[in-house]
Amino acid sequence: MGLVLGAGGTVGAAYHAGVLFSIEHHTGFDPRTASQIVGTSAGSLVGALLRVGVSTDELVALARRDPLLPLPDHLLGLQQASVAETPSALDVLLGVRPPTLAAVANTLRHRSPWPWILSWSRSAQLDLQPLFTELDHLCGGRWPERDLKVCTVSAADGARRVLDSTTRIDLSKAVAASCAVPGLFRPQHVHDERLVDGGVRSVTNVDALDFTSREHPIDEVWVVAPMAGSTFRRHPTALLRRRIERALRQELAAVPIGMPVRVFAPGRESSDVMGVDLMSDDRAASVVLASFLETGSPEPVSAR
Repeated sequence: MGLVLGAGGTVGAAYHAGVLFSIEHHTGFDPRTASQIVGTSAGSLVGALLRVGVSTDELVALARRDPLLPLPDHLLGLQQASVAETPSALDVLLGVRPPTLAAVANTLRHRSPWPWILSWSRSAQLDLQPLFTELDHLCGGRWPERDLKVCTVSAADGARRVLDSTTRIDLSKAVAASCAVPGLFRPQHVHDERLVDGGVRSVTNVDALDFTSREHPIDEVWVVAPMAGSTFRRHPTALLRRRIERALRQELAAVPIGMPVRVFAPGRESSDVMGVDLMSDDRAASVVLASFLETGSPEPVSAR
């Protein structure tokens, strides 16, 4: 099984929790046993949690922050990440600066607008890595043994950088890089590169799966995409939805013909609960419930 966990902020993490819990409840499949996991932004945190042994019911408890759903002591520190105070939209606007000369040069050099665009937001002070250090403790200071790929983007050329066990960095740093939304969170410096949120390039990154791996073979692909489906169906965010769905279709083309694919994306009910402010933390319980009920018992997947 190749499990792809997409971007979606705080709300998306709650959506992941509800979907994955529903999948295990209805099918018995434990997502921790997936051969490969690809995570982007919020999906990278959820994927890392699965790889360090966090169960789906613990994911739900983390997302809901309900005192009636107690967490094991070793997971209490991770709740800090879900309650971190993020900058307001006004703070982000006030932090906008003209693009740097280096960014303009990189845009021309790499023929990509992203270095120029990413250089506008340079004032974010909140560093997510200290909030994720519990991940390093849970995996014993080593990268998880099971295959995990964390997707980020280089601020220098706008290209994807996939971090894994060969990258030789702490898991917390990799996840912090994948979640480093420009203007909200501080980029992470990895091997002399500034890395930012993997969702800048793609909110899913299905094509980061290794379909030829013999060590971690894949016989089917399941994609959880909080930002796809009906999430941004309203104008003017409908343009974003179309961009996301077009990119997802292109990535799914990389899946070998005949391999079953299942995409879990918010329908109308989940989208109404999620809203468009994906960093909101006051709807987590409702999102978990809506996504659990909407996912239900998955229909048989279809082969491409």
